[in-house]
Amino acid sequence: MSAKTEKLSITIPKEVAEMLREYVPSGKISSYVAEVLESQLLWERQKRALEKYAGAWKDEDHPDLKTPEDTQRFIREIRDRDIERLERLRKLWDEE
Repeated sequence: MSAKTEKLSITIPKEVAEMLREYVPSGKISSYVAEVLESQLLWERQKRALEKYAGAWKDEDHPDLKTPEDTQRFIREIRDRDIERLERLRKLWDEE
């Protein structure tokens, strides 16, 4: 999260405030609330994107991924490429 901050005034139910004080030390409440809000907002962003693009995947556009085995092969190939890429990067780092 960014180091810049902005002060907000919010109102929450008394029960929620009591639970917050029970579980979070008083000096950490703002950072805790910010972390929880950020997590929830990122989830909301992902949810909206999924809703917006729902149905974008068409089976006829991906005939190579019709079976679970096809999907497993595809994932394995991606992971293998990632491993190869990381090995190349490690060699470069080792040369420095």
